[in-house]
Amino acid sequence: TEFLWRRIFESGDPVACLVAEVEGSVVGIAHYFPHADTWEDGPVCYLEDLFVDEAHRESGVATGLIREIHRRCQDHGWRLLYWTTKADNTRARSLYDALTGGTNGHVVYDMEIPGS
Repeated sequence: TEFLWRRIFESGDPVACLVAEVEGSVVGIAHYFPHADTWEDGPVCYLEDLFVDEAHRESGVATGLIREIHRRCQDHGWRLLYWTTKADNTRARSLYDALTGGTNGHVVYDMEIPGS
């Protein structure tokens, strides 16, 4: 696990992090990274992690983090900002639906790679 978090700080890795603070305390984080995509004419951006402290949820912190990443996508010419969440995460999905108008209809599958 340490390796996974350490790689965020390595200069050759494009993972970026935003931090939201309230009165000098971190109340939210977002990790995101641009990458090539075969369906878009230019890079896209994946929002990998979004976390807001329970005491600050529904206060606009998550919305602010997502909107800032969206702005950065526009600034860099990245064609799409996307992310996934659990189907039963109704609290987050309510926010995401309000920001995006709803899902794009895709279902996400993943397969673990043995020995990796």
